[in-house]
Amino acid sequence: MLRKTDRTNEPEKTHQSGKSSKAPPVFKTKAGRVHVAVFEQETSSGPMLSVTLKRTYKTESGEFRDAYSFALSDLDDIGRAFTDVKAWAEHRQG
Repeated sequence: MLRKTDRTNEPEKTHQSGKSSKAPPVFKTKAGRVHVAVFEQETSSGPMLSVTLKRTYKTESGEFRDAYSFALSDLDDIGRAFTDVKAWAEHRQG
C-alpha cells in the first residue's frame, strides 16, 4: 500500500533569513491508527531520510488527536506501515 499524500502536518524549516516554511514529507502511509511520514534533508554527506510515527485517537468529545506512544495492539499496524516505508525507500533507490 504505497502512497504519496498531501502536504499536511509538515515540520517547519527555518531559513537563513529567519523565516520558516514547511517541508513536505516525501512519503506518507497509514495502517490502522498509525501514521508514518518520511522527510528528506540535505546534509553535507548527501540526502538523509528521517521517519516520524504517530497514532490518531478520538477523544470523548469527538476530537481527533495525535499521540506518540503506542500499545502492544498497535505493533502489527506499525509493522505494516514500516514495511510500506521500506518498500518505498528500496524502490526509490532503484
